[in-house]
Amino acid sequence: EIASCLVGSEMCIRDRLRILNDILDWSKIEEGKLELAQQPSCVEKLVREVANTYSHVASANCVTLKYYVDIQLKLDLLVDPLRLTQVLNNFVSNSIKFSENGQVEIRAELMARKEDIVRVRFSVTDNGIGIPPGIRNKLFERYAQGSAKTARMYGGTGLGLAICDRLADLMNGTIEVESEQGVGSTFSITLTLPIVDNVIKPQLDESLNVVVPTDFGIVSSEVPQILIVDDNPTNRRLLELQLKILGLRSNSAEDGKQALSLWRTGN
Repeated sequence: EIASCLVGSEMCIRDRLRILNDILDWSKIEEGKLELAQQPSCVEKLVREVANTYSHVASANCVTLKYYVDIQLKLDLLVDPLRLTQVLNNFVSNSIKFSENGQVEIRAELMARKEDIVRVRFSVTDNGIGIPPGIRNKLFERYAQGSAKTARMYGGTGLGLAICDRLADLMNGTIEVESEQGVGSTFSITLTLPIVDNVIKPQLDESLNVVVPTDFGIVSSEVPQILIVDDNPTNRRLLELQLKILGLRSNSAEDGKQALSLWRTGN
C-alpha cells in the first residue's frame, strides 16, 4: 500500500509539472516565440532515450514498452531533438495512460530517401481503449479531450496534442492518428529531414528492443546523477521526484556554496 501511494503521489506531481509545461509552451506558440533549434541527432539514440524516460511509468501501469529503429536509420539527421522528443513523449505518455496492463511500441521507420534527404515516420502504437471516430477529429483542438469522463479519469490539460500539432507544423511534418475502439491506437509524425553525413554506422539487430519493467522508484547506479540547486525545499523535493520518475539519480543543494562543495566531492 505504501508503494502504491508513493507511485500515485509521484505520478500526480509529474502530471502537474506537465500541465505547467503545456501552458508555458502554448503561450510561446500563441505569441510566435517558439523556435526550433536544429542540430545533428542520432535517431536510434533519440528513440531509445524516449523509451528509457518512460520505462518506470510503463512499469507502474504494468505496460510493456518496446522500441524499434529501422537499420537504415543508423545515421545522424538534422532536427530539433527537443521538440521531436516532446512530440514522442506526449504520444508515449498518452499510450501508457490508456493501455494499463497492455503494450506500447515506439517505431522509427524510413519511408523514402532521395540523395541526402530522408522521410521518416515516428510512431507510437498501443493496444489500449482506442478512440471513437467522432472524437478522433477533435483531438488536436485546444483543450480537447476524449470526453468529460476521460478528463476526470486521466486528467491533463487537453493541450498536449494541440501543441504536438503546432510543433509538427513548425518542423514541416504531418501527424496522423489511426485508432479502433477496444483494439488500440497509433499516433505518428512524419518528417522530411536532411542527412548530416553519409558515414556508414554499425548495423544493430533489427529485433524489437524491450524496456524491461522494473520496480518503480528503483534507480540504477549506472545512470548520471543530477545536481539540483534551489533555495526552496518544496521545489527541491518536486524536482527530486520528477527525476526519480525519469529513472535518474539526484542530489540537492540549497545554495551555490553547498552545490559547489557537492560537485567538488563528486557526491
